[in-house]
Amino acid sequence: MAQTQNLVFYHGDDFELIFRLKNKGTGLPIDLTGAEPRADIKTDVHDTTATLSFTAELYDATDGTTRISLTGAEVAELDPDTGYVWDVQLHWPDDTIKTYLYGTIRVLPEVTRGP
Repeated sequence: MAQTQNLVFYHGDDFELIFRLKNKGTGLPIDLTGAEPRADIKTDVHDTTATLSFTAELYDATDGTTRISLTGAEVAELDPDTGYVWDVQLHWPDDTIKTYLYGTIRVLPEVTRGP
C-alpha cells in the first residue's frame, strides 16, 4: 500500500525529494533496476491531465532510491491559493505499475522576491 507524504512548496523555490524504498519484510532496499519512475501533480485525482509533472529518475537503483524534483520556475506555475494532489509510481519492465507515495501539496507564497 502507498504511503502518504504531504508536501509543502515555497512558490518559486526549487524542490527535490529523494526517497528509498525498502522491502517491508526484510527492511532491505528494493532493487529498482529497470523501473521507470513517474510523478504528477493535479488539482484533483480525477483530472485526466497533469497540472505539472515532476522530473523523476532513479537516483541509485540498486539502493532503492528515487529522486523527484521541480525547478523554481515550475513551482512558480503553481497557485498558492489552489490545493494539489500528487503521487509517484514505478513502471516495471513486466508492465506492472505500483504507486509508492501520494499526498497533497500546499504552496506557500514567497515573501522575498528577486529583482
